[in-house]
Amino acid sequence: MAAGDVYKVSILAQGQGSTYMNTYAAEQKPASVTVADFATLANALKELVRAQQSQTITYRSWRAVQVRGGDVTPIAAECRRTGGVLFEAAYSGTVIGGNTDAQVLPPQSALVVTLNTGKIGRRFRGRTYHFGMCEIDQQAGAWQSAILTALGTSITSFMAIYGSGGTSPLWTLGVWSERIATGCVPNVGTKGVHNVDLPNLAGAFSAVTGMVARPTVFTQRRRTLGVGT
Repeated sequence: MAAGDVYKVSILAQGQGSTYMNTYAAEQKPASVTVADFATLANALKELVRAQQSQTITYRSWRAVQVRGGDVTPIAAECRRTGGVLFEAAYSGTVIGGNTDAQVLPPQSALVVTLNTGKIGRRFRGRTYHFGMCEIDQQAGAWQSAILTALGTSITSFMAIYGSGGTSPLWTLGVWSERIATGCVPNVGTKGVHNVDLPNLAGAFSAVTGMVARPTVFTQRRRTLGVGT
């Protein structure tokens, strides 16, 4: 472990007969971290939108997989990495959504939060699709102003701690580019990826400078009931 190591942190939840996951990237600030340090970040990520999510949603666990630092080594020809460590644990405390509205939107209906880094290009932007949102918070495919205001407050508080230049002594939230990290791109017309550039783990992480909740109710097709079954 060392300052500058990067982890992909996945947040897992269940509801509506589905399993949901959002994945973030976080850079380590101190020389070493513990499971409790990861849990602090994972809990903060859970709380970003939980108050607006239906009580049918239950947060189950989190997982942090190292993607830079230590003995993490890219294998360019195979578009993958070897090495690294993993941390994971179940959530405790308050784990269900905070919205009591009985009408939950379909699993594919998502509130999208964009992660910006101040850099231009797809490799430097991220987005998360938040699930378990309620009918009362949208009208004609757009989120009500009250929920956007509440989320704006939550995001501002989170960014002050974990954003670029934030006060957390442990973590900086960022965007991780697999394209930069592996040097690989998707195959055209077929599945899989192939290598076109040298892997660049050092340049693959960019600190988040802003997060914005989008006003439109978006669709994430992979979360549609029946997809993949």
